[in-house]
Amino acid sequence: MTPSPYPPTSPVTATDWALLVFMFTLAFLSYWLPTILALWRHNSRMGLVIFVNLGAFMIFPWVGAMTVVLGEHSRRPQPPPVWTPEQAATWAPPPELPQPPAELPPNVTQLRRGRGTPC
Repeated sequence: MTPSPYPPTSPVTATDWALLVFMFTLAFLSYWLPTILALWRHNSRMGLVIFVNLGAFMIFPWVGAMTVVLGEHSRRPQPPPVWTPEQAATWAPPPELPQPPAELPPNVTQLRRGRGTPC
């Protein structure tokens, strides 16, 4: 049997268990206190209290975190583009493309007219 890479742990004492129970009870009661009070007092807006209590735990922090993350531009460094002469030549227009004529031939109708020209 291979030895564990983790150091040996001390046994869990009664004090540890009491502290664990106290922390979970405190967290549970502090979070659910509005819902517990709404149910106990038969509040007419009980559903709204439960909805807001759940939303405060899950929805609002998620929306807030997404707003913070997506609202700011990325600061990740972008490497500068590196162009080789071969890549630059592939992006340049080929010299054998025909150039547009300076004036249209008489048998070609101009599709775009200026604002002041009659129809």
